[in-house]
Amino acid sequence: MTQSTMTDKTTIGIDLGDKKSHICVLSGDGEVLERAEVPTTMAAMRRRFEQGESLRIAIEAGGQSCWVAELLKELGHDVIVANPRKLRMIYENDSKCDAVDAEQLARVARLDLKLLHPIQHRDRSARADLNQARRTRALMSSRFSILATRAMMRSFRP
Repeated sequence: MTQSTMTDKTTIGIDLGDKKSHICVLSGDGEVLERAEVPTTMAAMRRRFEQGESLRIAIEAGGQSCWVAELLKELGHDVIVANPRKLRMIYENDSKCDAVDAEQLARVARLDLKLLHPIQHRDRSARADLNQARRTRALMSSRFSILATRAMMRSFRP
């Protein structure tokens, strides 16, 4: 069985939210084994997913996905971070709700990973460098604004 075909593994879809996340667990046969909610905190995610069995877990890229993906990978799971812009079946769904989104993520991850258009987050070092560059740019921009404002004020003096 290749990575892009159905899996006998338990597959989970997680619709990440700022405060709580919705989980749908599918058996290897595609039957829904569980639907649940878990607080979107590191402690809650760790408690929920620190188990012996390696699971295939699909999440959408977003504000919480970077740390959640890192944590789940550290716990030994196969994590797929889906590109939400490529998941028309989720973002254009008429009966949109977090529980349905979680199930659809799990079903797509179970069938064909390429349909999720997986992305790779930058590693911690690259993210730290990028954040430093953004802080520097913001600081330079604010300094430039102050200098420009002072120069403008001087030009209006009698």
